[in-house]
Amino acid sequence: RQRGAGKEGWFPVTVGGDRVRLRVSGPREDGAWDASVEMGKVRFPVGPPFVDPAAVDERGRVSLTLPDVVGRARMRRGPDAPVQVELIPVSVGNPHAVAFADSWSCAEADRYGPLIEAGAAFPRGTNVQFASVSAGREIAIRIWERGVGRTLASGTSACAAVAAAVKAGLLPPGRVAVLMEGGTMEVELREDWAVSLHGPVEEVCAGVLAGRFGEPAGASRRGC
Repeated sequence: RQRGAGKEGWFPVTVGGDRVRLRVSGPREDGAWDASVEMGKVRFPVGPPFVDPAAVDERGRVSLTLPDVVGRARMRRGPDAPVQVELIPVSVGNPHAVAFADSWSCAEADRYGPLIEAGAAFPRGTNVQFASVSAGREIAIRIWERGVGRTLASGTSACAAVAAAVKAGLLPPGRVAVLMEGGTMEVELREDWAVSLHGPVEEVCAGVLAGRFGEPAGASRRGC
């Protein structure tokens, strides 16, 4: 699942309403191709369908109280020492919630990820990014993917993390390197919140598109 075509050997593709532009150039000397994807504009939802408005404060943040994990003493704590996690909801066409700290361990992502994903603040669930901004224009993230679990890399997660960092004043707009467990991508965020994703691509698998691929959702097939 992490480095191949999927556990079952096939997977569905859902196309939303936003237009995504993809430009591929290459190949490079190492055999990889370079790709740039224009992802549209980032939004910061404060209500349906992605976020319960009652959970969002005046700054557009969601604060959750979660069970403690050893080593998280640097986080703000409640009266009984649970962990207080502050999240920035982000939409890149799909829901994300970004938490910032000096660092995050795999154990913390595995422990907190499902609790945040299924929290009442996110009625449809959410992808979660555990982010740390380092010196220079770099940000490291661990990813908990909605309905999947901890994931090595994700393009929309990278975009959401950079947008949240800019929203929080941790980074200025521009191009940022995003370090993920599966590799590094570059995200470019403009001042109008338009975001694009840049990095190398390699062939993972070959396949066949289903006959109805590309038809609008709910469209009826004409003819036989």
